[in-house]
Order: sequence, then structure tokens, then C-alpha cells
Amino acid sequence: MNTLLRTKVSSTNLKMIWVFFAFIPYFIPSHTNILLFIRPSLEALRIQNYNENLDRAKLYLSFPFSPSIDSTGPHPRLKLTYEMENAGHISFLDVWIINQDSKIITDWYQKPTWSERYLNFNSHHPRSYKIGTVYNLVDRGIKLANLCFHDKNLSIIRNELIKNGYPSTFLNKMINSRLKKILACDNNNNTPSLRTVGSHNRYIAIPYVADLYESLNRSFKKYDVQFVVKNVIDLHSVFDSDKDILPKGKQSNCVYKIDCKNCKKPYIGQTGRHLCVRINNHKNNIKEDADRHTALTIHRVDFYHIFDFDKIKILHQEPHCCKRIILEMCNIVKHHDSVNLRQDVKNLSETYIKLYTDSAPR
Repeated sequence: MNTLLRTKVSSTNLKMIWVFFAFIPYFIPSHTNILLFIRPSLEALRIQNYNENLDRAKLYLSFPFSPSIDSTGPHPRLKLTYEMENAGHISFLDVWIINQDSKIITDWYQKPTWSERYLNFNSHHPRSYKIGTVYNLVDRGIKLANLCFHDKNLSIIRNELIKNGYPSTFLNKMINSRLKKILACDNNNNTPSLRTVGSHNRYIAIPYVADLYESLNRSFKKYDVQFVVKNVIDLHSVFDSDKDILPKGKQSNCVYKIDCKNCKKPYIGQTGRHLCVRINNHKNNIKEDADRHTALTIHRVDFYHIFDFDKIKILHQEPHCCKRIILEMCNIVKHHDSVNLRQDVKNLSETYIKLYTDSAPR
């Protein structure tokens, strides 16, 4: 006898979960094979020759218990639920598990809430994304299912993608291409990948522009440079995160500007720490030796001017240190009247200097 049983484990202590599975043999008597599908471990565990009937297994899987050989009392920190097979079927993630004549076969499973919507073929996305959509579905329909379900799954894939605007000729070409790769890899005991990635490829992220994106990839392929798509507008710009806005002083990874109250000349700086910490450093820098003074402090000392530390403007936020330094140099060049020392931009490319000098406000 084989029985399919899916369990879901919740505990405040992860060790308790593993203790339970270590003691499973003591809870389930012998003579019945149980295939346990375990969440959240996402693994299937076969328990053989431990059950004469499932009543005792149900008892332990229905209620909290103490994982001890001699104790069957409930334990408040470990809760288990179970789901038995229904007519020889049970689902586990994307797999439909079928108990057929005491043999386990599998099929691709779609939840009842399956929307049947995928990336539309007419949407403004790279062609590679649409090919990847087809490949991903073919992999699921073929690799998760027994051979007897392959034709059914391929028919589902074709029908659903046609509803999403995919041309039949494109679908047939991509499906046949993927099937050949899967078959070739099965013969060689390998796993097919969605694409072959060069070991020395360099990647550049750019916004997607139809035709231009593909043309750049073709042109730079010989230099081992590949362009990838970067979204300029994402969901963060559409939906509120419902999080409280951080006070300006608590924000970090900033490029900032501080204006002089007397001459209105700005100081441009950057910091990876909280902005309030960096501002306190500026205020106290005047107490240090002259050779450790920043450009802001030098301006304060030489002209007896005062900077408006209460009205700091954050120009950019960038977590990557090198990019943040480049942004700082670009803004120093852009604000030609800044009090920053000129050596602060000595590592900036002449191309950027020319670009920002021409566009700088006069």
C-alpha cells in the first residue's frame, strides 16, 4: 500500500521541525509506505514500512505534539497540518502527483486561480523575454510531467500563448527548438539552460528601445559586451510603499548640496553614512588642524561666511560608492561656482566635464 500525504509545518523554532522528522518512524507503525511532501523544506521524503494504518499518522499530523518517544502530549511551539490524497491525486508546488496502481507519476499542475496571462507578444519588451516565456513553459510542461501528458501540456501552452498574442509560427519554432534541446540534454544527462552565457561577457544596463537595443547587441557582440534591459519606471514610482519617510538627516548614500548664506555659493559632497553624521563632521571640522580642513571649512575660515546647514538639498541617492563619487564630481562641475577644490574632479573624464560645462547654469 502507498499513500500520498502532504504536510505543512509551522514552528517558532526551526530545530523543532527537524526533531519531528527525526522521530517520524516512532509515530507511524510499520507496513505502509507514506510519501510525505514537506513544506517549507520543499523536499519529498519517503517513509517505508512504517504504517499498518493511517489512523495513528493522522493523529500526530493533526495536532501539536511533543517530539518525544515516550510523550504524545501537545507542544505549543510545533503545529502540523496534513492533507490526504483525493482520488489518488495531490498537488505539490507545480507538480500534480498521481498515485496510479501503487506507482507515482507526475503532471504539470496549475492552481485554480491560474490567470492564463503571460507577457504579451505585442508588449514593448525585448524578443528574448518572449522566447524565454515560451522556453520556461515548455520546460514545466515537459520536465514536470510523465511522457503520457506531454502532448496535452504542449497543447495547453500553445492555446494560452496564442491568447496572449503569440503567432503560431513563432510558437511552433520556439517549442520545437526547446524540445530538441531538452531531448539532447536528456541523452547527455545534462540540464538545458535558457541561454549560453559567455564567461568573459561584460554587461551594460540600458532602458529598452525597440530596434536600438537589438542593434547595439549585434554591434558589440564581437567585443564580448552585452546590453541588458533596465527599467526606468518601476512599481515604486506608481504605488506608495506605506512606509514613513525618513527624516533628511537619517538618509544615507547621498550626494548633497549646502549653500552659503552670504554668497550663495554651494558646497557639493557625498556620504555613505547618515547625512546628520556627515553634517556634524562639517560643523566640527573647523576645530581640527588647518591641513585637515575641507573645502567648506576653508571657505568659512577665509571669508567668515556661514553655511545653511538647516537647508541641505539631497541631489542623488546612490548605494554604489564609485557611482556616488562620479555623481559628486559631475555635480561639482555642473555648479561652476561651487566652493569645492578643483582637484575633487581630476579623475572625471573630459567628456563629462565638457558636457556639464556647456550645460551648467550661468
